[in-house]
Amino acid sequence: TARARMKTYKILRDCRVRGDGLHHAVQAVAHMHNLALAT
Repeated sequence: TARARMKTYKILRDCRVRGDGLHHAVQAVAHMHNLALAT
């Protein structure tokens, strides 16, 4: 959904701002992808 995408975007942006690195961004994207496949 658009809402889930916005939430993921915020998570990715927050991770980048914190400098948490690419790993968390990839994890978030993979998680969203899994949710999309599950529905």
